[in-house]
Amino acid sequence: MFHSILCVIDFTSATERAVEHATEWAQQQKCALELLHVVDPPIYMAPPELPELYLTIETSMVTDAEQRMAAQVAAVRRRVPAARGRVICGLPARTILEHITALKADLVVVGTHSRTALSRAFLGSVADRVLRTSPVPVLLVPQDGRAVEIVPKLIVTPTDFSAPARDALTFCLALAREVGAFVEVVHAYEIPAKLDQNLVRALRTAVSAQLGTEHPELAGRSDVRVQAREGEPAETILTLTEEAGADLVLMASTGRGFLSGLLLGGVTDRVARTSVAPVLVLRPPASWVGSNRS
Repeated sequence: MFHSILCVIDFTSATERAVEHATEWAQQQKCALELLHVVDPPIYMAPPELPELYLTIETSMVTDAEQRMAAQVAAVRRRVPAARGRVICGLPARTILEHITALKADLVVVGTHSRTALSRAFLGSVADRVLRTSPVPVLLVPQDGRAVEIVPKLIVTPTDFSAPARDALTFCLALAREVGAFVEVVHAYEIPAKLDQNLVRALRTAVSAQLGTEHPELAGRSDVRVQAREGEPAETILTLTEEAGADLVLMASTGRGFLSGLLLGGVTDRVARTSVAPVLVLRPPASWVGSNRS
C-alpha cells in the first residue's frame, strides 16, 4: 500500500515515537523511508551588516543537525537498511511540502509534542500547515500517547456520509484488509436540546436507517462494526477510541454531513490535538496512496 514514507523529525522526544512508527511501517510495507529535518536559522540574530555571522550560525546549526541525523539513520538502518536521512535549510512547512513532492512520498509521519490543557503545542504551527496542505495522508503520532500496535489491529474511522468521509472509509478498509485489522465505523450525531421525545425517537431511527443505506457494503462483514452514537462528534470519536483500545484513528480532514462535520479546525482538528492514539488524516480530493506518483 505504501511505497515511500517521509518522517519529519526535530531530534526531540516528541519525534522519537514518530520515528518508531515510520520505521515499523516501512519494515512492514517493505517500502522506502526517509527522515527529514528542516533547519530554520534564526536570521533575526544576524544584523544586516554582519552576514558572515549569519553564515556561521547557519553552518553550526546544519553541522549539528547532520551529526544527529547520522546517528538517527544508523539506528533506523538496523531494521530498514535502505533508510535515508536529509537535512535541509528553509521554512519548515514549505520545505516539508516541497519534499513530499520531490520524494514522491505517499505517507508523512509527524510527531506531536505533549498536550497542554487545550492542545498539543506543535499543532497550530508546522504540523497544522502540513495537515492542511499535504497532498498525501499525514500520520500524527502523539509523544504522550498510550501504547498501541504500530501496525494497527483495531482502527476507528468516523463517517458523516460525505464524499471525503467515504474516501477515508474506502482507504481504511483497504488498509485494514492488508494488515488484518478490525474496523469500527462510527457516525456521531447530536440531538438538539429540548427536542420532543417523539422527534428524538424518529431521529434515532432515521440515523440508523441512513447508516444502512449509505454503507450497504459493510453489512454482514465480520471485520467491521458500524454504529451510530449520540454526542458531540469529536468527543464521541475520542471516547470510542479509548473504549475500544483502538490503535489508530483514520479520518478525512474535511467534509460535511447531516448532523456533523469533519472540518479541519473542527472535529478533525480536535481529535488530532487530543487523541492518545495516532491519527491518520486524509485530505480531499481522495488522498489515495500513490496519487502523487508519476
